[in-house]
Amino acid sequence: MTSACRSLACGEELPVTRGCVATADLRKRGAQLSTMFQSEDPTVTVFGLVAAGVHGVTIALADGTSLTPEIVDDAFVLTTKSDPLRATWTNPDGGAGKQEPLVVRTSG
Repeated sequence: MTSACRSLACGEELPVTRGCVATADLRKRGAQLSTMFQSEDPTVTVFGLVAAGVHGVTIALADGTSLTPEIVDDAFVLTTKSDPLRATWTNPDGGAGKQEPLVVRTSG
């Protein structure tokens, strides 16, 4: 069984300690997403924390569709059977935010 939990931003891993991201980094970026999957299970879970005022998070999927999760208390979670490729959102100042890649599957 292979499992992975990745926290990526702009193609680089952010400093994450035991699943936590620094509040200053979250405010600067607007959102921080992580993914979790297991090799024998086709589903992927996407977890997201967003800064206050961030809205319109959209997750683009490998099958060509997209999902817009409901944000509750500056967080969301969703599960999909198609690999999530990237996330986009609107920051409080109206600027666009983006995070990709979301899932990097490796064999093993």
